[in-house]
Amino acid sequence: MQILWPLIGALVLGSGAPASTSSSNAPNDAVDSTWSARADLARKRIAAGGLDACDTAVEEAFRDAKATVESGVRDYGLDVHIGEERLVVLYRYKASRLEAFAMLHVPAEWAVYQPAGSKTLRFIVDAQKCAFSLCTNGPTSDGPCEKKKGP
Repeated sequence: MQILWPLIGALVLGSGAPASTSSSNAPNDAVDSTWSARADLARKRIAAGGLDACDTAVEEAFRDAKATVESGVRDYGLDVHIGEERLVVLYRYKASRLEAFAMLHVPAEWAVYQPAGSKTLRFIVDAQKCAFSLCTNGPTSDGPCEKKKGP
């Protein structure tokens, strides 16, 4: 938890940059490539328009996500602003392996749903009459985790 505090301070409190941030736009590995591709997709979706409040906020969060690195641990935080409310989540990697997904701040008014056996979290924002999904395994193009194909 000690390593999370600088990131929590930066994302939730807005108090400066935690650790070092990735300054290069060029992806360094598969993790950076995945996040870079997701940021590019977010820019395209925002430019195309037609998104509801939840989809706009999620796309803006992916567009703005940057890696922070400290002691060989790389964090990508998503800061999702919808109306006056804010969700802060974190994807933590060690080398190219996802180590953790954390919800650092969830508005009390939101409902969060996870089907049994699923890695997908569904967020329901009643005040805005919208919902969105995040995959706890990492960023996906449409939110929910890809389903495993059966035998």
